[in-house]
Amino acid sequence: MKNQGFSLLDLVIAMAIMGILASIAVPSFNQNVRKARRSDALQTLLEISQQQERFFFRNNRYSCDLQAAGELNRGTTQSLEGHYTISMTPVVASPCPNATTYTITAVATVGDDQGEDTTCNSMSLSSTGLKSAQDVGANDTTTKCWGD
Repeated sequence: MKNQGFSLLDLVIAMAIMGILASIAVPSFNQNVRKARRSDALQTLLEISQQQERFFFRNNRYSCDLQAAGELNRGTTQSLEGHYTISMTPVVASPCPNATTYTITAVATVGDDQGEDTTCNSMSLSSTGLKSAQDVGANDTTTKCWGD
C-alpha cells in the first residue's frame, strides 16, 4: 500500500502562492483601513463646528481655544479616535475675544498608521462651511476626501 499525502514540493508551491496573495491583499487592506479612518477626522471637524456655532449663539463670537474651560472645553487636540491632530485658527478683527470666523484643520497623526494616508493628509472645515483637503504634496483632494 502506497502512502498518500503532500510532498515537500507541494507544500512549497502552496506557501509561495499564499505569499503572493498576501503581498497583494495586505497593502489593499491597509489602504481601505486608512480610507475608513478618515471618518474620524470628518466627524471631529463637524462636531467642533457644531460646538462653535453653539458657542457663537451664546457669546456672539467664536471660540479661540479648543481646550480652555471657558471656551470649547474639549480637553484635547486629538480627534475622537486619536488618528488626527486638530488645530483651529480663529480669524479675528482684533484680539482673540472677537473671533468672527474660524478654520478647523485635522492632520493625520505622525507615527500613527493614518500618517501613511498620502491622499487625505489634511482636511479642513471653515465657519462658512467651506470644506477642503490636501494630500502630502499640498494638492487639492477635497472631492476624494469629503466625498461631496
